[in-house]
Amino acid sequence: MLKTKVSETEKNCQDTKEKIISAAVDLFSQAGYTGASIRDITGAVGIKESSLYHYFKSKQEILDVIYASFKESLAGEMQAREALPSVIKPYDSYLLLQNNLIFLKKMFDKPFIKKVYRIVSIERYRDKHAFEIMSYDIHKSITAAHEGMFKKMINAGIIKPLLDPEILSIEYTYAVLGIFSDYNILKHYDKSTTAIEDLMFEYVKFFWERVKNS
Repeated sequence: MLKTKVSETEKNCQDTKEKIISAAVDLFSQAGYTGASIRDITGAVGIKESSLYHYFKSKQEILDVIYASFKESLAGEMQAREALPSVIKPYDSYLLLQNNLIFLKKMFDKPFIKKVYRIVSIERYRDKHAFEIMSYDIHKSITAAHEGMFKKMINAGIIKPLLDPEILSIEYTYAVLGIFSDYNILKHYDKSTTAIEDLMFEYVKFFWERVKNS
């Protein structure tokens, strides 16, 4: 009986921690870390301010947990993405770029990733940890995946042989993520994203026409 009670207490504790994290993600993504207070978080959860310190030492610790969960989610998404075919054929390559864009859009549309990406975008000017997440966990991990894809295409003679896959991946990734940044802002303000989504695919077509080995 005691074991059951302890187990139930642990479950309630975990539920409350998750509610605190969820409320903090919502508030930080709307107002930024400095714009959301402990009172705002506890008010959203429905607990006393003093009660929060039973679960987290500080507001900074809450942010650190959010960052850790975000990094884990990103790594999981990148690992779960469809593996590149062992042999890339010319007629599959343009489709591969389009599918890659669709993958990124689906990833950034996931509520938790979308909100924390917004937090990281806001906080990277204040918080070095946020800058490192944006630079390494987002930009560099996606760039590395694209570089591997372009290397295979060059080796298969599909992309012009004198092009540098690292430079290609940097150009492509930063252009696409720049468009996604505007896409996320439009989504945040409940504006139409039709034009920006069309632009994403127009850019992929433009990029492909420039680099393909015709």
